[in-house]
Amino acid sequence: MSMRILASLNLVSAASDPTVANAGDMYFNTYLNQVKVYNGTIWNVVGSGGGLTVSTTPPTGPTVQSGSMWFDSNTGQTFVYYNSYWLEIGAGSGSGAGGGTDAATALGYSFLTMGA
Repeated sequence: MSMRILASLNLVSAASDPTVANAGDMYFNTYLNQVKVYNGTIWNVVGSGGGLTVSTTPPTGPTVQSGSMWFDSNTGQTFVYYNSYWLEIGAGSGSGAGGGTDAATALGYSFLTMGA
């Protein structure tokens, strides 16, 4: 059984694009007041140029690349595409809905959950 803990997405803030990043990294640009996601080559503004898709099914095809984002309008979950997986943003352990996978599973990590 998996447990989902809803928490705020706390993004790193900076006045300019970071020079070191991995595909799927996100940050808040304080100079431009924009959230950006790195696609492995460049930083894209979230929601621009088809960067965010709102639908009940995950996007497919040539427009999907690392850093693409999808908001599942049925469940209210948000995903980022990385390394051939739709990773749920803010997911704990377990699988995401709509064909999504949590980052721990996709990247081969396991986490210890501490009791309250």
